[in-house]
Formats: sequence, structure tokens, C-alpha cells
Amino acid sequence: MSELNPNSDRLCFRLVQEPTQKLIDIDTAVQMLTIVMPSEPLQPPFCDFLQQQTEYKVVNFDQWTSFLRFTQDVRFLEMLCFSWSRWRQLHPWPAALS
Repeated sequence: MSELNPNSDRLCFRLVQEPTQKLIDIDTAVQMLTIVMPSEPLQPPFCDFLQQQTEYKVVNFDQWTSFLRFTQDVRFLEMLCFSWSRWRQLHPWPAALS
């Protein structure tokens, strides 16, 4: 499954969630993302980030779905022939949108 839809991402999150919890631990989130998004180019760097950072120990459903939406937005921009080589982190968004 290279691309999750809103129903399947909810199911995947709920499958690994502990019955009394609203969160999943970082290790479980990384393992699940590796399984459900194996061909997503942004998945390995995101999983690396999750494992290296020390501020958070769990992932909530909003964070889980935000990553999914972000990957879909990136794919959409690439489909529109957006060139990431022209991207400059310090440029303001309005300039990129105009």
C-alpha cells in the first residue's frame, strides 16, 4: 500500500493503538509507517527524525494524519511540475504562491 487514504490511515493507527490510549509510541509509529508507506520517499527521513528527536515519545492521531496529508500535498506539487530545486527555505510563502 503506497498511498493511504483517510479511512485506511485511521484503521492503521487504531490497529496499533493500545485500547485505553489515544497515542502510539514512536517505535510503533515508525514500524507502522515503514509497513504501510514503503515506497513513500519522505517516509525514511521522517522516521529517522522521529527516532532521533528526544522531545516527543508518542504520536497522536493528528500528527499521524498530518504526515499523510503532507506527503499527499508534496506529491500534488510534484505532479504540477513544481521544482524543488528552486525552493529556498528563507523565501516567504507569498512569493512562492504569487
